[in-house]
Amino acid sequence: MTVEDALEAPFDALVLPGGVANPDQLRMQPQAVQFVRSFFDAGKPVAVICHGPWTLIEAAAVRDRTLTSWPSLQVDLINAGAQWVDEPVHVDLDGPNVLISSRKPDDLPAFTDAFVVANEGIEQVELTRPWQAVLDAGAEPQLIAPEAGTVQAFEHLDKADTFDVDRTTGDAAVEDYAGVVLPGGVANPDQLRTDEPAVQFLRDAAAIGTPIAAICHGLWTLVEADVVRGRTLTSWPSLQTDLRNAGATWVDAEVQIDVDGPGTLVTSRKPDDLDAFCVAAVDAFATGSPT
Repeated sequence: MTVEDALEAPFDALVLPGGVANPDQLRMQPQAVQFVRSFFDAGKPVAVICHGPWTLIEAAAVRDRTLTSWPSLQVDLINAGAQWVDEPVHVDLDGPNVLISSRKPDDLPAFTDAFVVANEGIEQVELTRPWQAVLDAGAEPQLIAPEAGTVQAFEHLDKADTFDVDRTTGDAAVEDYAGVVLPGGVANPDQLRTDEPAVQFLRDAAAIGTPIAAICHGLWTLVEADVVRGRTLTSWPSLQTDLRNAGATWVDAEVQIDVDGPGTLVTSRKPDDLDAFCVAAVDAFATGSPT
């Protein structure tokens, strides 16, 4: 697709790779600069790495923003009105859109997906099946919970296995993850939605467009984070009133993929839907949107 064609196409986010020659040439093409500027004007997320911010300078999009880059661009960015920081990844929310920047290829976040759960009450199969799907896709799953140690999973009402916690909700940073999974179980999200760091983690993930996959009762925590308004979702049927009251449209579907927001939301109703849920979730994490 040419830049001219892209100006007429709908996109949810923009990524600007680096290389010295790439942005040096790109910034000389008025239509490309206009295309980049359109994402800022529309409030859509932009991610940029290495020398990529040169095109943002040309688009007059960095004034009063904080970002990082390849070190040689530091003076150029400061002269354009930006604040430069020496960080592997910087997420700037102080503007019309989310602006994510990195310095160099070594700073690219690993393809890691966060499984966010309470320390007790997780429906085991809704944790283990997506976990294996993420592993099979070549990514790294991490288990995040309010307390360090282990979490207790259940097979419906019976205790099942325990699983080691990788990071607590208070220590996890959304920019480290390509996707988020919210397993179900009734007690799990009922507890998780009372953990403010977990709720804030989901708010932040939604704000920067991180794909989120939630199944069964797992959507309760999305309601708590107030990130379902205007979205079309499915869930365990008992949640439909709560989701509608929170501004969502509820549908009865095996899997529902909603792209009408800053990030893809993949939702399913129950364990019987896991085959479709896992495929859709892994695809969203890998591409940022469904195929």
